[in-house]
Amino acid sequence: MHLSILQLSIYLPSLLLGQTRIESLNQAFRDQSEEGGPAGIIMLAVVVCAISVAVLAYFAYKRRTERVFCDANQLLKEVGRAHRLNRQQRSLLVQLAKAKQLEDPCALLLDTSHWILDPVKHPQLCQPRKIAQIQMMQRRLFVAQ
Repeated sequence: MHLSILQLSIYLPSLLLGQTRIESLNQAFRDQSEEGGPAGIIMLAVVVCAISVAVLAYFAYKRRTERVFCDANQLLKEVGRAHRLNRQQRSLLVQLAKAKQLEDPCALLLDTSHWILDPVKHPQLCQPRKIAQIQMMQRRLFVAQ
């Protein structure tokens, strides 16, 4: 690309002006960074903390999502947490599994027939308050059934 003398004479002042403007901005930045020493350190600390929190959150999320459950009680606890069941409701699930004589309490999550209670066999779970809680949990756990 060849520039004629006329084009060069038009662009040269704007190039020189741009160069001096960049140099003045550069000098202003240097002066500001020399005067505000603690501000730069604080900004660096904030950036390092933000990156550290993001990395820790990522690993915590990854650890939680890639969890392998070998313990039925841990699995039941995690399912209860996912369905927003409180501790009392999770305890009621364990009581229901024991009353039904299930080896694995997670079987409650697979078969809805385990949720049917006989007042003669399960009098401790057939109280009106517990029945209401069991029905509420059943609706929450088996939404589409």
